[in-house]
Amino acid sequence: MEGDRTSERDLIIPALEVLFASGGSDYLVETRVLTRELRKRIKPTLADKEMLKGRNDDRLSQVIRNLVSHRTLEKQGLAIYQIDKIDKQKGYQLTKKGIEMLWQNKKEAEQEETNFGQLRLPLEDY
Repeated sequence: MEGDRTSERDLIIPALEVLFASGGSDYLVETRVLTRELRKRIKPTLADKEMLKGRNDDRLSQVIRNLVSHRTLEKQGLAIYQIDKIDKQKGYQLTKKGIEMLWQNKKEAEQEETNFGQLRLPLEDY
């Protein structure tokens, strides 16, 4: 987190997790669904909960909107925003690169847990 506020960068992996959990690369996930699910996954800091002047939402809502409006996931090739040809639904679809990034992140997290769990004492302490 950037200081004590959630940044767009902090939202990338949780956003990919939402997209994956919602159907991976096979389904579109509407922006409103992505927003709702991100709010469930992110633990807002006190600064995130501050209401914005002249608006009815908080700073975290603004960061989530920025993730979408800045096309952060698209620019990194992690997801694409498109409109379904049949039902005209608009939303994000996970790309192969996005799935690979998720798996790499998971692998690194598991590696950290495994290394921590396998701390060994020096031979003479046995």
